[in-house]
Amino acid sequence: MKKFFIVLLALALVAGNLFAEVTIGGSFVGLWRTSGSSEEDASINFSFGPNNGGIANAIRPRVNVTAVNEDGTFGGWVQLRPGKDGVTHNGDFLANGWWKPIEQVKFTYGYLWGGSGPIGVALASDDIFGIPFSGRNANYIPWGYEVLNGVHIELTPVEGLYAVVSIPLDNTGNLSYNGWNSPYYASNATAGAILAHTMGRIAYTINGVGTARVTIAGGTGNMSGLDIPTMTASTDTTTIDIGFALTAVENLTVDLGFEYKLAVEKIDGLSGNGYGADAGATYQDPMSVGLRVNFSSGAFSVAGGVAGGFGGKVTPDIGDAYDKPFTLGVTVNPAFDAGFATIGIVGDINYVAESKYSGITITESALDWKVIPYLTKNAGGASLSLGFELGVTAVKDKDDPITWAIPIGFEYYF
Repeated sequence: MKKFFIVLLALALVAGNLFAEVTIGGSFVGLWRTSGSSEEDASINFSFGPNNGGIANAIRPRVNVTAVNEDGTFGGWVQLRPGKDGVTHNGDFLANGWWKPIEQVKFTYGYLWGGSGPIGVALASDDIFGIPFSGRNANYIPWGYEVLNGVHIELTPVEGLYAVVSIPLDNTGNLSYNGWNSPYYASNATAGAILAHTMGRIAYTINGVGTARVTIAGGTGNMSGLDIPTMTASTDTTTIDIGFALTAVENLTVDLGFEYKLAVEKIDGLSGNGYGADAGATYQDPMSVGLRVNFSSGAFSVAGGVAGGFGGKVTPDIGDAYDKPFTLGVTVNPAFDAGFATIGIVGDINYVAESKYSGITITESALDWKVIPYLTKNAGGASLSLGFELGVTAVKDKDDPITWAIPIGFEYYF
């Protein structure tokens, strides 16, 4: 931890000599969580540490430095996040540097987040509460445009029009909607693999109406691990998203998105009885539709989302085709600022339909749900939260266990 702050101080001092404006910000998050289950052999578990990354059993710190020159033509950003889980190559920090030769063009190297203002499906903190986010899982791209490490160009040629093109140099722990099955970073990837994952977005905003967008995230078209008995696979395919965020009504945003993944083929043999080394199959990921709403009126606010997946299919060269199951997810989070604290509740439902292949059940009809009533007290840049999580997660060929948890957490932003 001492080294962490020494590095931060050095960055701030260097930036202060080069840039006209330097700002330092960050956050500290801590979570105590007690959990258990209705299963006979289940025990009560206690854990410490936030849901979204950080050093195990410790408060998670994130501190960032932002610097801009006097003319606003170049700058940079660094975020130190020691012990961040899930990303091996960029484990301790994210950073970028940018240059604007003219007002309409911006080049960035490193981290990039944003593009046409994504909206969420929950007001409660997912650092503290175990929110499944079933209402957005099937339609991920509108949630954000994020590249951990890449080369980017952003264009704003005319008012309302925004375009971005990115070549991701690192996909470890990144862009999970694309299901990349071969994590890489620049030092161990071929040029072809890097260029295949080029992604871009065009968004146009009509004042007083909303924003339309088209996003394309490239893939290699490869598939690995297709197992015929279970009909599961990992695909690295091109994903196309079309969406519109309606903002014509004050304090209301309605976002509708449609996502389609190109079909991929596997021709180097399949797992399962009766399939040889030359057997192949075509794999079509489900198409998905997502609807999200954010609304506020005085002390009341609500955020919610509905996401459905359909039309997925696996077609072996020999044998029957398999229709992947229909899925439907809903997340809703109303909240009320009562003065002494914000009172809210998160409700989440995820449904998976039954599916069969050659008379064998692949997925049983299942309904998972979770409810999280909570209190959050805000004071300045700090907040203290207390909740109670209760839910059911379906288990094949077993009674559905009831799970529970009591999270107590704090967050401080500066």
